[in-house]
Amino acid sequence: MKTLPHALATGALLALLATPAAGAVRAILAFGDSITAGVGDTRPEPDRGYPARLAALLAEAGVAAEVRNLGVPGETTAEGLARLPAALAAGGNLLLLMEGTNDVSHDVSPETIAYNLREMGRLASQRGIEPIFATLIPRGPAAPTDPRNLQTERVAWELRDLAYRDGAGLVDAYAVFTRTREVFGRLYADPYHPNAEGYDLLAKAFAEMLLGIDTVAPVAAFVRPADGESGVPPTSELTFYLYDHLSGVDAAHATMLIDGEPVAATVSSSVPRRLAFTYRPATPLANVVRLGYRARDLATPPNEIEETLATFVVAGTELLTGDLDRDGRVDGRDLVAFAVLFGSNAGDGRYDPRGDLDRNGRIDGLDLALLAANFGRSAF
Repeated sequence: MKTLPHALATGALLALLATPAAGAVRAILAFGDSITAGVGDTRPEPDRGYPARLAALLAEAGVAAEVRNLGVPGETTAEGLARLPAALAAGGNLLLLMEGTNDVSHDVSPETIAYNLREMGRLASQRGIEPIFATLIPRGPAAPTDPRNLQTERVAWELRDLAYRDGAGLVDAYAVFTRTREVFGRLYADPYHPNAEGYDLLAKAFAEMLLGIDTVAPVAAFVRPADGESGVPPTSELTFYLYDHLSGVDAAHATMLIDGEPVAATVSSSVPRRLAFTYRPATPLANVVRLGYRARDLATPPNEIEETLATFVVAGTELLTGDLDRDGRVDGRDLVAFAVLFGSNAGDGRYDPRGDLDRNGRIDGLDLALLAANFGRSAF
């Protein structure tokens, strides 16, 4: 079992494990949308979603808790903010907040989503109920909106920083799901909702956070240049933040990587829960660049990770037609990405102009022929 330093124990953990009055059961409010409600689950309705599973996992750990499922399908964070006071009036010990997927579908900004969630947390705190935030799970590549999770990831960035600034607990469901093998094929009922196995994983993520069991390696946010960005000046400053909300990041073993190689980035922070990395290359960057990191946390034993955060194109680089992932080569990965887009038209949620190689507003056989003409070739 991974353990975390006592100094980083969260208020949620302390509230959960505090000895209740004789016979008392801790009340946990699971508040959110259809993913909290359990849409996509095959269990009978009272047991759908992660809340019932969470209660069972806590019971196995010796924690008696009533986890109330307060999920409302289709709800946005603005609607949730209006509904929350009535839910809080019934009282409770902890409020689990996982909402915002419907906002993303309606093109609400990540900053607005985070603001609404922070306001919900503030309302809970005023009533003496500890708020716990959760990042959104990613949506599948067939989702009509945000199929590449550009906005969903940015919501995760905002919530990671919100939890850090407010000293709140965070369940990083986005990280847990995106780091799971074949997640969309195995753990989803549709592009938005987990299946039964997916809800098992989500409940496990909530339970581990509440019990202080750290299994999530450090996560990044606010990455610059952005993934997929083109025309990046060759002497641009590279930046990102690393977060670890339970154990903290081990600063001595956290490194920025450029094309897989460590660089001497400047690391600044006064606390291990968030480290800021900045680097300006001594020699100009060229072609396609992969920005990433290698890190571990302060858990015992540590959780370790090496991850690419962004692949961007330096100004002046000429890429081949069909190089959808912009890595300098037209290969099988581009073909797989193209297949997901095939048949879509401009205006469709699934449409991505990177696959519209002839720029006619439709991704079809003509585009496939252009990709095939360069298949196997490298630009540099």
